[in-house]
Amino acid sequence: MTTSTAWKTWAVGAIALFAAACGEQEGLPADNSAGVRYPIALTATPDGRQVLAVGANFDRKFRAGSIGILDTATQKWQGKISETEGFAGGAALQLSAVAGEPPLRLLVSSREHDSLAVMDVTPAAGSIGSLSCGGIDSNGRCGSSHHYGALNETPTVGDDPMGIEVLPWGALGWRVNVAATLDGRVSVLRLDAAGQIKVVGTTGFGSGLSHIRTVTKTGRTYISDNKAPQLHVFRLDPDVSSTSGWKVVPEASVNLPASSARDYGRGMALSGDGARLYVASRSPSGLLIVDVAPDSAGVPRNAVTAVIALVGKPSEVAVAPTGTGGQELVYISCFGDDSVWVVDPWLRSVVDVIRLPHAPYALTAVDVPGLDPSTGAPRGWTLYAGLFARHAIAAVPLKPGHPKRHQLSALLESE
Repeated sequence: MTTSTAWKTWAVGAIALFAAACGEQEGLPADNSAGVRYPIALTATPDGRQVLAVGANFDRKFRAGSIGILDTATQKWQGKISETEGFAGGAALQLSAVAGEPPLRLLVSSREHDSLAVMDVTPAAGSIGSLSCGGIDSNGRCGSSHHYGALNETPTVGDDPMGIEVLPWGALGWRVNVAATLDGRVSVLRLDAAGQIKVVGTTGFGSGLSHIRTVTKTGRTYISDNKAPQLHVFRLDPDVSSTSGWKVVPEASVNLPASSARDYGRGMALSGDGARLYVASRSPSGLLIVDVAPDSAGVPRNAVTAVIALVGKPSEVAVAPTGTGGQELVYISCFGDDSVWVVDPWLRSVVDVIRLPHAPYALTAVDVPGLDPSTGAPRGWTLYAGLFARHAIAAVPLKPGHPKRHQLSALLESE
């Protein structure tokens, strides 16, 4: 076994080990470093000027989550990190209905405390100035009052919440979907303009829930499962008999191809037109393309149309219009292969492999504004990949014609 392979084997085992541990180190000073350790989730601000990086931070107060701001113009960390309680899982961004009002909010799931941390993202001079959680506890982290959920008590968002997404919900504010991996609970929450969260409804599926995505055209929500070769599906219906006015209705699961490895669905992303769901699968190892477009009766087809073989533990998926003539390409991080594989969904084949220093996991594709100092041309689409065991974020230009297209151009390590 090579040193690189051994490290990645240890890192994968560490996730399960630390997730099973309990308690936190008390009395440590606030972490004033820049950058994040063990980046687990990335999300970009709407203007493409910043990437918010969430780290699991295993070796810092055990499972304290850390959030850092990456400035895409300078390719540097911006200011100090913020810390939140518990081992972080997923993250999602609530967008402003009107620029600057209400403020952007970052929601981070706490897998240890079975809760959500809600952080205000404060703009400054047209860019992101800081993250705020209202109150800091004695350990220098966001206090429990800024969490949604009963810490260390009866879970309100399921046991070990991981998958999370935020959707605009018209006059109701924002809809938050959360999938808990240990007990299989899916929670639908309402987030209002004041930042208050209320439960709309819940349902249950088998343990192993991973990522969650909603197709707005059909109103169906899909959840990947790392323990079963299925996509779980539900819809949200009006219900006047419910106190919340809504009812969560499970539908038939989408059966996926499977092999004997018993490690199945991971990250997912929707195509630009919302007609296809791209699913990272580990068994079989590949990218699955699922047709989720409505048929003539308005019912989603929910059919697997292609399996593109990959290697190296496919993990997360990002989509960008960076192919020929602006057609979209799909980018899949392969944790065990130190690479991001590039798939053309129309050709249904791998068209490139992006080699990175170590273990990419989290991904986000960002249309970065401004000019590239190396070329004088608009920056355009850039892929950011969290290098989990390297404690760094890799930046990779995606724009056709860029001299470093699909190559590492910057490496932002934690300091």
